[in-house]
Amino acid sequence: NLEGNAIRIQGTTYIAQMLTENSTLTSLNFSDNLATNKGIGYIVAVLSINKTLRHLSVRRNRFHAATLANFGAAMDQNTSLTSLTMERNGIGEVGCQYLNQALRVNKTLVSLNIRNNNLEQGFSVLLEGLTANEGLKSLNIGENYLDKDNCVLLQRYLEGNTTLTHLDMAGNPLGRQGVDKIADALKQNTSLTSLSLASIIPVAFSWTTSLVYLVLTSRYSYGLNTWTCCCVGPQQYPTSAGFEKHCPDGLQHC
Repeated sequence: NLEGNAIRIQGTTYIAQMLTENSTLTSLNFSDNLATNKGIGYIVAVLSINKTLRHLSVRRNRFHAATLANFGAAMDQNTSLTSLTMERNGIGEVGCQYLNQALRVNKTLVSLNIRNNNLEQGFSVLLEGLTANEGLKSLNIGENYLDKDNCVLLQRYLEGNTTLTHLDMAGNPLGRQGVDKIADALKQNTSLTSLSLASIIPVAFSWTTSLVYLVLTSRYSYGLNTWTCCCVGPQQYPTSAGFEKHCPDGLQHC
């Protein structure tokens, strides 16, 4: 765990060299190290060579889309990485194109965290890659300014997806219409077991709890009682006439 050490570009070259030669390391947390574009570029290049790294976090390193230009090729060659966190790096619309390419060719990635990366403009392109990918089980796209229009696209993705089990949409301005789209998608989706809509903006207690009731009632009625967790905002649930009454046995709310 090398998080928060201000290793910067020069130090990153040594880490990249180590990853080229090392054959035992399986997990690396390189978050918050001010590596910027050039430094993270070294890490990306190594992914096509390293055969043992399974978990990589490069959260908050201030790199942008150009750094991911070779990401697709690297992930095509990589056969070991299963978990990738790139939270808070501002990769934006162009970055979504590179992620699209990577997701289409990679066969090993199971968990992807791209929270807080300004994905709203490139979301449709990102979803194309996600749709083509058949291995991803956990996706965090929270705090990306996704709104009701993005939820129209997300609905189509969720309705056709059969592998994703965990989805984090927290902190997005979904609005009532956006939440309705997600609710409609969950009537058909049978794989998702964990959903976070915490701190969606604006928050209205009546319709966030209605979403929970709708999904749980629908799934319970059709024997799809597979939910383990469903997070919505606000975080307080009524105790007398509220959540627990509609909660199937074994479900825990966050």
